[in-house]
Amino acid sequence: LFEMMTKQLPFKAAHETAIAYEIVNVDSPPMTSINPEIAPELDAIVLECLEKDPKERTQSAGQVALDLKKYRRESSRQRASRIVSAVSAVSVPATRGTPGQPESSPAMNRSGFSAKSWVVSTVVAVVVIGMAALLRFWNTGSSSFTEPVEFSFDIPGKSSQILNWQYVLQVSPDGKAIAYTDLSKPTSAIYIRKLESDQSSLVRGTEGGMDPVFENDNWLSFTINRNLARIPLTGGVPEISQFAPNVINGVSWTQKGEIVLANYWPSGLTYQQDWNSKQEVLSEIDPSKNEGTLMLPFVLPGDKAALFTIWSKDGTFDDSKIAVVDLKTKKRKNLLYNGVDLLGTSPRFVQPPWGNYLLWSRNSDLYAASFDLSTDEVTGLPIDILHGIAVNAGSGKAAYSVTNANNGTIIYMPGRLDTAQSNLVWISKEGKRTTTLATGPYLMPSISRDGKALVILQGPVYKIGLLNLRSGKVEMLFAKGDNDIPKITPDGSSFVFVSNFEDGKYNVYLSRLDGIGGLRKIVATEGGYPDISNLSPDGRYILYDRDPAVDSSRMWIKDITGSQAPKLLIDTKAKITSPAFSPDGKFIAYRSNEIGGQFRLFIRPFPINATKVQVSVDDGRFAQWSVDGTELFYRTKETIVAARIQRLPELKVLSRRIVYGPLPSTDQALQPGFALAPDGRILLQEDAVDESKPVKVKVIVNWFTELKEKLAESK
Repeated sequence: LFEMMTKQLPFKAAHETAIAYEIVNVDSPPMTSINPEIAPELDAIVLECLEKDPKERTQSAGQVALDLKKYRRESSRQRASRIVSAVSAVSVPATRGTPGQPESSPAMNRSGFSAKSWVVSTVVAVVVIGMAALLRFWNTGSSSFTEPVEFSFDIPGKSSQILNWQYVLQVSPDGKAIAYTDLSKPTSAIYIRKLESDQSSLVRGTEGGMDPVFENDNWLSFTINRNLARIPLTGGVPEISQFAPNVINGVSWTQKGEIVLANYWPSGLTYQQDWNSKQEVLSEIDPSKNEGTLMLPFVLPGDKAALFTIWSKDGTFDDSKIAVVDLKTKKRKNLLYNGVDLLGTSPRFVQPPWGNYLLWSRNSDLYAASFDLSTDEVTGLPIDILHGIAVNAGSGKAAYSVTNANNGTIIYMPGRLDTAQSNLVWISKEGKRTTTLATGPYLMPSISRDGKALVILQGPVYKIGLLNLRSGKVEMLFAKGDNDIPKITPDGSSFVFVSNFEDGKYNVYLSRLDGIGGLRKIVATEGGYPDISNLSPDGRYILYDRDPAVDSSRMWIKDITGSQAPKLLIDTKAKITSPAFSPDGKFIAYRSNEIGGQFRLFIRPFPINATKVQVSVDDGRFAQWSVDGTELFYRTKETIVAARIQRLPELKVLSRRIVYGPLPSTDQALQPGFALAPDGRILLQEDAVDESKPVKVKVIVNWFTELKEKLAESK
């Protein structure tokens, strides 16, 4: 009606979903504001059809037809009255029209009706059909449309990094906005894209952050340097939690502001009563059941329990188990169907009007099963309902988010990005790319002075292999449990590494490259995640901090040749990470924020004395010494830098030079991404995924209709 009268749409926006948003939330203009010749009575009929409140809206198509017929009768009478009055008052010459009657004007048809009247007559003929459909379309209130509406948008580049984070994107509870992490620039940030807009806006104050999670419709939580932070959606100064460090495996909020968190180490779920409360242990891994990590919590409606994923440290993420934990009693159980564990990752929950459903991902597909909230049990057959959701090959995190708003809205990244593949590329001493040594699931290369190289083999279980620098082939060295930070000993015969294979705790082990003698535990931890150095040149000492996220203000030293207890080497209020012995064992390099709270790279003599020299002018990570000990190589956000070191007559930095840059997007917060060879070349790790392409995000509004059809097809 509106369009026929005005030749314009009552709602205008950039795309279908934005139009849908306006229909629900924005009042249409009066038709008289567009065309003043339209009668106010006709305007009133149309505006009543467009009322937002279903109670105030016209209740039936039949009533619209009656109103239009009444308007037509009244307008015909008024028009006839005006014509008679005009004929009586004015002498009108005869024309081609009927003698004594005025000629039809352009606004009149041959029967004497105006164009508006013709429109009304035509509409009366179709209004019963049209209005019946429209009223069904609108009468659901905020869920105005029943048919699924799909659209997509792009997140700028660095696709492989994006999928390293579970909450790279999330839809708000009210279904009006999408939050996502933008990693296309040197500094990450979080952006908001409203469904009625085709543009995204930066949430100011989230620079350096990632993992957005809606606390509610007005507040957003995220991680920054692995610490939990929160900020209004309008931006501002973020609040950094004092009680939630090392949160990189998921966060979920209750409606009352309680928080369920998944920590990487010590692995497990924790609970906070509110933002200012300390964490309580909610659930821990059970090593006797081969559990590796508890991750990806999702609070169920009613705020009584939370879903989560249990990853087995020797299995794939597709073989992970879905579980639920009671937030009060802390009792947990695996979810079963017909006595068999549900396998997969990233569980979620939706409540369409016709049931309750558990969602989870497996083999890059999305599954659904009916779920009883009163018993926290699966009651229906698992159904494959959506194909092609991107799942990170190294972390098992599925890139999707759902909400009940808008008759169900789901957002996800289609397809599967194989982020496990990396290129190992040689960089010459002059800083030029030369050849690609190998392509595979490789992380954290480490090269000893005799030219042997270790690599991490990325996957659900991080293995350790020996890389042949000539052929590029890898020989498996250790494949049990979750392993990290491999370093070859100075004599090239052995390697040290961190692993949880034995008891679920991350301890430090020593092994010969040829496997003779088996493994030896050289540092036992109590649930932390130690950051270790290489061994001292005599093979006697190893440096480490017990847990960079929790106890990072102390550096410890352990004599691995005997049974002595570890000793405290450096005790400071600052944070200390990434220790490294010099080739002659007379100096150590480490990263610390002891000056002004900003991280810098430092050198100190060993044994430790008061001498200390700052090496980097900005944040310097993952120090590696040249063979002769005259240069110290380290990574910044964008470059690899070499600092020339003078030892005598005093310890100081002579110069700095950029060796290579800009760097690929390997997460510089977690791994070095480069290894220094004895001849001065650099073996650089870069993701094999083409990062120049943006990442596509698909949005489906009214997804519940599609879900219902999928479930019906399975019966």
